Amino acid sequence: MIRRIAVAVISLLTVAAAKEPLEFTAYLTTTAQPTRFVLRDTAAGRTSGWLTEGETFGDIVVGRFESTTETLLVTRAGQPLALTLRSSQVRQVEADRLAATELARRLDSARAQLGKLSQRYRAVHPEVSKQRQSIAELERQLAALRARG
Repeated sequence: MIRRIAVAVISLLTVAAAKEPLEFTAYLTTTAQPTRFVLRDTAAGRTSGWLTEGETFGDIVVGRFESTTETLLVTRAGQPLALTLRSSQVRQVEADRLAATELARRLDSARAQLGKLSQRYRAVHPEVSKQRQSIAELERQLAALRARG
């Protein structure tokens, strides 16, 4: 009798532990975009794409992120859960690549704006000079970022 109860309790604990097969596997923070997160549902064998606060992955809604503890607050089927990062690994290379892409986009836009200004004003006009300075600063930032890795 006691053995049957022990087996039943162990079975219930196993079911309860298997009920939360959700992992917080990664996050990415950049200055250009909001922080993004990746979740993994091990029971279903599915991994989310990059999610931001308020987005969903199945019945999971991404909530607030506590960066100091690397804890992501989510709700699953209406129940709040606190997920800690599975294994902390900083992915600076990926962040730098995204930052470089954003800087390159801004640089292209600044160059296009300079072309428009150059059609309207002479090379010594203050707006043209200011735009050239902006371009030089973006080029400097991009070169520094590329030199890092």
